[in-house]
Amino acid sequence: MGGPAPLRSTWVPEGHRALTDPTAYGVGADDAFHVICPALPEYSFSDKPREAGWDDKRIARAWIELMARLGYERYSAHGSDWGTSITMSMGQHAPEWLVEIHLSPPIAAPDPDTFHDLTAREQGAIDALKHTEEWESGYSAEQSTKLQTLGYALVDSPAGQCAWIVEKFRKWMESMATPRMYSVATNYSTT
Repeated sequence: MGGPAPLRSTWVPEGHRALTDPTAYGVGADDAFHVICPALPEYSFSDKPREAGWDDKRIARAWIELMARLGYERYSAHGSDWGTSITMSMGQHAPEWLVEIHLSPPIAAPDPDTFHDLTAREQGAIDALKHTEEWESGYSAEQSTKLQTLGYALVDSPAGQCAWIVEKFRKWMESMATPRMYSVATNYSTT
Protein backbone atom coordinates (compact mmCIF):
# COMPACT_ATOMS: atom_id res chain seq x y z
CA MET A 1 0.00 0.00 0.00
CA GLY A 2 1.23 3.50 -0.80
CA GLY A 3 1.81 6.13 1.85
CA PRO A 4 -1.03 8.03 3.49
CA ALA A 5 -2.33 11.20 1.88
CA PRO A 6 -3.84 13.92 4.07
CA LEU A 7 -6.29 15.76 1.82
CA ARG A 8 -7.58 19.17 2.70
CA SER A 9 -10.09 21.33 1.07
CA THR A 10 -13.33 22.82 2.24
CA TRP A 11 -14.94 19.88 0.40
CA VAL A 12 -13.83 16.27 -0.04
CA PRO A 13 -13.17 15.45 -3.71
CA GLU A 14 -15.07 12.57 -5.29
CA GLY A 15 -11.73 11.19 -6.49
CA HIS A 16 -10.88 9.95 -2.99
CA ARG A 17 -12.60 6.66 -3.80
CA ALA A 18 -9.99 5.92 -6.49
CA LEU A 19 -7.26 6.32 -3.85
CA THR A 20 -8.80 3.84 -1.42
CA ASP A 21 -10.05 1.27 -3.98
CA PRO A 22 -7.80 1.63 -7.02
CA THR A 23 -8.65 -1.79 -8.48
CA ALA A 24 -12.21 -0.57 -9.10
CA TYR A 25 -10.66 2.09 -11.34
CA GLY A 26 -8.20 -0.12 -13.23
CA VAL A 27 -5.15 0.60 -11.07
CA GLY A 28 -3.09 -1.91 -9.08
CA ALA A 29 -3.88 -2.61 -5.41
CA ASP A 30 -0.34 -1.55 -4.45
CA ASP A 31 -1.30 2.01 -5.40
CA ALA A 32 -3.94 2.30 -2.63
CA PHE A 33 -3.63 5.03 -0.01
CA HIS A 34 -4.85 5.65 3.47
CA VAL A 35 -6.79 8.90 3.15
CA ILE A 36 -6.73 11.19 6.18
CA CYS A 37 -9.03 14.23 5.97
CA PRO A 38 -8.65 16.39 9.07
CA ALA A 39 -11.20 19.20 9.37
CA LEU A 40 -10.17 22.83 9.46
CA PRO A 41 -11.03 24.62 12.71
CA GLU A 42 -14.72 25.66 12.52
CA TYR A 43 -15.29 23.66 9.30
CA SER A 44 -17.09 20.35 8.82
CA PHE A 45 -17.15 18.50 12.13
CA SER A 46 -14.64 20.73 13.88
CA ASP A 47 -15.48 23.05 16.76
CA LYS A 48 -14.33 26.62 17.15
CA PRO A 49 -10.84 26.69 18.72
CA ARG A 50 -10.74 27.68 22.38
CA GLU A 51 -8.13 30.33 21.70
CA ALA A 52 -7.16 32.59 18.79
CA GLY A 53 -4.14 32.04 16.59
CA TRP A 54 -5.12 29.04 14.49
CA ASP A 55 -3.52 30.27 11.28
CA ASP A 56 -2.24 28.05 8.46
CA LYS A 57 1.12 27.49 10.16
CA ARG A 58 -0.41 26.36 13.44
CA ILE A 59 -2.86 24.07 11.67
CA ALA A 60 0.02 22.62 9.64
CA ARG A 61 1.97 21.87 12.81
CA ALA A 62 -1.13 20.23 14.35
CA TRP A 63 -1.61 18.04 11.27
CA ILE A 64 2.07 17.07 11.25
CA GLU A 65 1.64 16.01 14.88
CA LEU A 66 -1.56 14.14 13.97
CA MET A 67 0.26 12.18 11.26
CA ALA A 68 3.06 11.35 13.71
CA ARG A 69 0.57 10.17 16.35
CA LEU A 70 -1.11 8.00 13.72
CA GLY A 71 2.30 6.39 13.11
CA TYR A 72 3.12 7.76 9.65
CA GLU A 73 6.75 8.66 9.05
CA ARG A 74 6.48 9.49 5.31
CA TYR A 75 3.43 10.76 3.46
CA SER A 76 2.11 12.97 0.69
CA ALA A 77 -0.32 15.83 1.21
CA HIS A 78 -2.84 17.67 -0.95
CA GLY A 79 -4.52 20.97 -0.30
CA SER A 80 -6.93 23.25 -2.11
CA ASP A 81 -8.56 26.51 -1.15
CA TRP A 82 -7.28 27.38 2.36
CA GLY A 83 -5.70 23.91 2.44
CA THR A 84 -3.16 25.13 -0.13
CA SER A 85 -1.50 27.38 2.44
CA ILE A 86 -1.70 24.69 5.13
CA THR A 87 -0.17 22.03 2.87
CA MET A 88 2.60 24.41 1.80
CA SER A 89 3.32 25.14 5.45
CA MET A 90 3.41 21.39 6.20
CA GLY A 91 6.05 21.00 3.51
CA GLN A 92 8.09 23.85 5.01
CA HIS A 93 7.82 22.58 8.60
CA ALA A 94 8.38 18.85 7.95
CA PRO A 95 10.20 18.29 4.65
CA GLU A 96 11.75 15.12 6.07
CA TRP A 97 8.27 13.59 6.51
CA LEU A 98 6.54 14.75 3.33
CA VAL A 99 7.36 12.81 0.18
CA GLU A 100 5.47 15.36 -1.91
CA ILE A 101 2.77 17.99 -1.78
CA HIS A 102 0.06 18.72 -4.33
CA LEU A 103 -1.54 22.15 -4.40
CA SER A 104 -4.68 23.21 -6.19
CA PRO A 105 -4.20 25.92 -7.27
CA PRO A 106 -0.41 25.80 -7.09
CA ILE A 107 0.79 28.84 -5.19
CA ALA A 108 4.46 29.72 -5.11
CA ALA A 109 5.86 33.13 -4.36
CA PRO A 110 7.99 34.42 -7.23
CA ASP A 111 11.66 35.03 -6.53
CA PRO A 112 12.17 38.84 -6.60
CA ASP A 113 15.83 38.32 -7.56
CA THR A 114 14.68 37.06 -10.97
CA PHE A 115 12.32 39.95 -11.81
CA HIS A 116 14.95 41.64 -13.99
CA ASP A 117 15.00 38.66 -16.38
CA LEU A 118 11.38 37.55 -16.86
CA THR A 119 9.97 36.03 -20.02
CA ALA A 120 6.84 37.62 -21.47
CA ARG A 121 4.76 34.75 -20.04
CA GLU A 122 6.28 35.16 -16.56
CA GLN A 123 5.72 38.94 -16.65
CA GLY A 124 2.13 38.29 -17.70
CA ALA A 125 1.65 36.00 -14.70
CA ILE A 126 3.07 38.65 -12.34
CA ASP A 127 0.80 41.29 -13.90
CA ALA A 128 -2.21 38.98 -13.49
CA LEU A 129 -1.36 38.46 -9.80
CA LYS A 130 -1.11 42.23 -9.27
CA HIS A 131 -4.44 42.77 -11.05
CA THR A 132 -6.12 40.09 -8.93
CA GLU A 133 -4.72 41.54 -5.72
CA GLU A 134 -5.86 45.06 -6.64
CA TRP A 135 -9.21 44.37 -8.31
CA GLU A 136 -10.43 40.85 -7.44
CA SER A 137 -9.72 40.34 -3.75
CA GLY A 138 -12.39 42.58 -2.22
CA TYR A 139 -14.61 39.58 -1.44
CA SER A 140 -11.82 38.13 0.70
CA ALA A 141 -11.47 41.34 2.71
CA GLU A 142 -15.26 41.49 3.14
CA GLN A 143 -15.51 37.86 4.21
CA SER A 144 -12.62 38.13 6.65
CA THR A 145 -13.75 41.37 8.31
CA LYS A 146 -17.53 41.80 7.92
CA LEU A 147 -18.82 38.28 7.40
CA GLN A 148 -22.09 38.78 9.28
CA THR A 149 -23.01 41.84 7.21
CA LEU A 150 -22.38 39.96 4.01
CA GLY A 151 -24.17 36.86 5.27
CA TYR A 152 -27.34 38.72 6.21
CA ALA A 153 -27.31 40.63 2.92
CA LEU A 154 -26.99 37.46 0.84
CA VAL A 155 -29.61 35.54 2.83
CA ASP A 156 -32.07 38.43 2.63
CA SER A 157 -31.64 39.19 -1.07
CA PRO A 158 -32.03 36.44 -3.69
CA ALA A 159 -30.97 38.94 -6.38
CA GLY A 160 -27.88 39.87 -4.36
CA GLN A 161 -27.00 36.23 -3.80
CA CYS A 162 -27.45 35.51 -7.50
CA ALA A 163 -25.19 38.44 -8.44
CA TRP A 164 -22.56 37.24 -5.94
CA ILE A 165 -22.61 33.70 -7.35
CA VAL A 166 -22.60 34.74 -11.02
CA GLU A 167 -19.77 37.20 -10.44
CA LYS A 168 -17.68 34.43 -8.83
CA PHE A 169 -18.44 32.08 -11.72
CA ARG A 170 -17.38 34.79 -14.17
CA LYS A 171 -14.04 35.49 -12.48
CA TRP A 172 -13.13 32.05 -11.19
CA MET A 173 -14.20 30.04 -14.22
CA GLU A 174 -12.93 32.12 -17.09
CA SER A 175 -13.61 29.32 -19.56
CA MET A 176 -17.34 29.75 -18.92
CA ALA A 177 -18.89 31.51 -21.91
CA THR A 178 -21.06 34.56 -21.40
CA PRO A 179 -24.30 32.83 -22.54
CA ARG A 180 -23.70 30.12 -19.92
CA MET A 181 -23.34 32.79 -17.24
CA TYR A 182 -26.73 34.19 -18.15
CA SER A 183 -28.09 30.65 -18.02
CA VAL A 184 -26.80 30.32 -14.46
CA ALA A 185 -28.46 33.62 -13.53
CA THR A 186 -31.71 32.67 -15.25
CA ASN A 187 -31.84 29.21 -13.67
CA TYR A 188 -31.03 30.61 -10.25
CA SER A 189 -33.59 33.38 -10.45
CA THR A 190 -36.40 31.06 -11.55
CA THR A 191 -35.87 28.34 -8.91
